[in-house]
Amino acid sequence: MWNRQVRLASALTLAVSMSCAAGAAGFVVSGLVAKKVGSDLIEDARNAGAQLLAEGRETANAAIIRAGNELTVAADASARIAGSEANRVVERMSEQNRRLLQGLYDLQSRAASLSRDAFRFKDEAALDLRAMFATLPLVGETFFIQRIEGITQIEQDADYLLEVMGVGLGPDSGDSRSEVRIKIGESMVTDARIERVRAHIASIRIPAARLRPLVADKEVVLVSASFEIKRSTREGAWLWKKWRTRSYSVPFAIALYSRYAGSGATEAKQPRYGWVRVDPERAATTTGNHHCESNCRHERTRTGYSLTIKVPSTQQSPPISNDRRLRKPVLRCISGPCGGWHKVKTVYLSEGNSRATGKFDVWSRPTEWELTAQVESYQMVGETTVPGMFELYYERTTTIEVPAEATFVKISGQLVTKQRFELVVGETITGPVQVTLDTRGQPGPRRITLRAAPPQ
Repeated sequence: MWNRQVRLASALTLAVSMSCAAGAAGFVVSGLVAKKVGSDLIEDARNAGAQLLAEGRETANAAIIRAGNELTVAADASARIAGSEANRVVERMSEQNRRLLQGLYDLQSRAASLSRDAFRFKDEAALDLRAMFATLPLVGETFFIQRIEGITQIEQDADYLLEVMGVGLGPDSGDSRSEVRIKIGESMVTDARIERVRAHIASIRIPAARLRPLVADKEVVLVSASFEIKRSTREGAWLWKKWRTRSYSVPFAIALYSRYAGSGATEAKQPRYGWVRVDPERAATTTGNHHCESNCRHERTRTGYSLTIKVPSTQQSPPISNDRRLRKPVLRCISGPCGGWHKVKTVYLSEGNSRATGKFDVWSRPTEWELTAQVESYQMVGETTVPGMFELYYERTTTIEVPAEATFVKISGQLVTKQRFELVVGETITGPVQVTLDTRGQPGPRRITLRAAPPQ
């Protein structure tokens, strides 16, 4: 199972850290925040979170889904911490709450910069609320959520694990106890397993049968969910302590991805070879004097000759670069008494057309003969593009094959998150698809292994 954290943007931490420098002079909020009512700021953040979640559902952009969850959780935590002071104008709030709502406003502004194709909401620019709350000297409320892990889930057969972290969670004690349940849509998940063995952390295991039917093939599904939490604390003087129970609902969204991660295409360019005519080859010889002066019955001076032309060739099929072949061999007498007293016996090609042979007889005075042939060389004459298609699946590898002689391989496509990728094999490769080349040197096509990174 693959989990990702819901973490609040560093704008929250940055705003708080900068405010600490104000020292005793007190924290001054920005002009855009000072005159606003705290509850309005919190509601604006909730609405912005809902808008981002809707956009994330439409685009399957995991970064936008995460930002929407972050805003939702941040707004919920801010409302609990601010308490009744949320109904005041921000500049009239306590310093703690001024810091808190300035941070929430900064986070909302940062998240609003995300566009439909944004994939730059990186880990280094995000941080959970714990760092922010650590700078607040006192928090009156005894419960708020800091982080949710596991909001992005890939289809699986095992239980789906989520973890919720916050003040007031974890094992029960003599003065506090909590009950955590999870709701999917409008239904409470009664068979979820809740573990609270670590301080401030509750682990929730949801049976696969609850979420797997909601997974859609080749697209992301955003499932509305909420943690329903009852928090009980003993309050009052020592002998008069009484249990007080408060109920909290923490809404969030679970992004469900099928194992289908996306699809793409390959473009492999390989040399295109062909036979190219080059300079012809020639072999020549001069015959001896085979003239018969007397008693010449049966051409008793008749003598046989042979000429040969040979060009380099591996005789492979298909041929390889720089193999040569011969075409249209011609044997002829070119000087001397060529009008008669000779006979061309045979002219032929052999050894994969790499050898030409011409045989003839003469019974005359000296003559000169030649064997000529056209020569073709197997050379690169251009490039051929070999296309291919493939599909990617999360937590699996995809192997594609390209021609062994390919000189250029481009891999491109789009993930279900709407994130496009394009890379060239042999260059530095970064992005959502990991590429591994088979370097074992085996004959045949080159194998390239692809693996889609989980949604970010």
